[in-house]
Amino acid sequence: MWEHYLCFGETRFSDKTIKLFMIRLANQEGLGDVVISPRLRYAILKITNNKMTAHEGVWSWIAEEVDYSKVKSIQRLWAIIHRLLSR
Repeated sequence: MWEHYLCFGETRFSDKTIKLFMIRLANQEGLGDVVISPRLRYAILKITNNKMTAHEGVWSWIAEEVDYSKVKSIQRLWAIIHRLLSR
């Protein structure tokens, strides 16, 4: 068995929130999404498989900056909707 690791990190001077998704090694299944931010600056991902893929496999992912003000607005909206529906 082989273990392959990928680490994402953000400098302590950054105030950005970044979402990483479609993370994969070579033709392996995707690993899910990861978010790094000023509160959570590191993410370590691990894939275990039965072949050495370092020479043939290339990690790939898509990264995008998250506009946190929109995320908070959507969370507030869902909280209001939830309160209205629970009445």
